Amino acid sequence: MMAEVVVKHAGGRPLKFQSIKDMQSKIDAYFESCYEIDAETGKKIQVEPFTITGLALELDTSRETLMEIETQRSGYGPEFVDAIKRAKLRCHNYAEKQLYLAKSPTGAIFALKNYGWKDVQTVENVPPADLLNKPIIALGDSDLKQLLEIMERNQIQGEIVDIEKEGS
Repeated sequence: MMAEVVVKHAGGRPLKFQSIKDMQSKIDAYFESCYEIDAETGKKIQVEPFTITGLALELDTSRETLMEIETQRSGYGPEFVDAIKRAKLRCHNYAEKQLYLAKSPTGAIFALKNYGWKDVQTVENVPPADLLNKPIIALGDSDLKQLLEIMERNQIQGEIVDIEKEGS
């Protein structure tokens, strides 16, 4: 069982949540509100998505305030920070699962990008080792063409000049 922590504020506007127990009960209520009991099966089914905005509304606050609590710029202690981080993580987890479950994951992708996820592709354009280990004079026409294509893709300035040995 969690020890009850009461927040004391040094001055100014009083903090919205006076105890971690108060905040956690509202967080739990939010997630429970996303479920209903199926009349036919009696099973608990999720009928609403978990969202950061939904969480903020249940806590009668804003997304910005949740961010301030999470980043410890609000006067709340670490137990409040942990509670918000865990709640937001449940929302992130829901969106991540939608990538695999939804017919169209576009909304989940958008939400995850707003949570700081990135859609990154890495393309490596390096010449094969056999090109790098040969002197340029020993490269054939196809090797020179491949090297020139790699240079163009990487926007490397310069040109490959075919140099013949003196006296050839």
